[in-house]
Amino acid sequence: IIELCEPIQVKQVDIANFELFSSTPKDFVWLKLGTFHGRDERTVQSFPLDEHLYAKYVKMFSKYIKVEMVSHFGSEHFCPLSLLRVFGTSMVEEYEENTDPHDRTDDQDDHDLEVILNMVTSVLGG
Repeated sequence: IIELCEPIQVKQVDIANFELFSSTPKDFVWLKLGTFHGRDERTVQSFPLDEHLYAKYVKMFSKYIKVEMVSHFGSEHFCPLSLLRVFGTSMVEEYEENTDPHDRTDDQDDHDLEVILNMVTSVLGG
C-alpha cells in the first residue's frame, strides 16, 4: 500500500527494478484495476490507464494505491522495486482546468479556495 502526497486521479504507474542480482517483476495486481504484465528488462516500465477501460476509476481521486506483486522473471530470491512512480491530476489542477480565468473576480477566488478546502476535507474524511 502506497500513500500519495495528495489525492489524485491516477493516469499512469511506472515501475522499475535496477538491482543486478534479483528477479524483475512480471505480473502485478493493481487493486480494482486488474493485472498488469511487465517485461523482463531493467528499465522503467510505464502502465498508462486507458480512460475508456477504467472510466470509473480514472475519475476517482485516490490518496492510497495498493499494488501486489504476483509473479516475477528469473529465479533469484529477491524481486525488489527500485522505482514506483504514480502520475495523475490533483484536485486543484482538475478545478483549474474546468474554470475560465477571464471570468474570475477576487470574490470568486475566495469562494473557490473555500470550495477546494471543502473538497479536500471530504476526501480525507474530515
